[in-house]
Amino acid sequence: MKGQTVIVIAIVVGVAITLASGLFSNTPSGLLGAVHFGYPLPWLHQVVYPNAPLEVDALILLVDAVIWTVIAGLILFLIESIRRR
Repeated sequence: MKGQTVIVIAIVVGVAITLASGLFSNTPSGLLGAVHFGYPLPWLHQVVYPNAPLEVDALILLVDAVIWTVIAGLILFLIESIRRR
């Protein structure tokens, strides 16, 4: 694989994992009145009352996407280096 292809795949995978992590609760124990979603940082919040809107923290969402993109890139780089041997 070319380096550019690995970067594009890493970005796509990183963004997909970030968005998928929004499906799982990441609420700290002892926190009442709000629910948090997203891993490793909670970027989606909802106050617990009827018809409460979901609030997206765009900066944390971007940081999460960067974290997952770097992790995906490292994994793809390791796979590619193992395949070359």
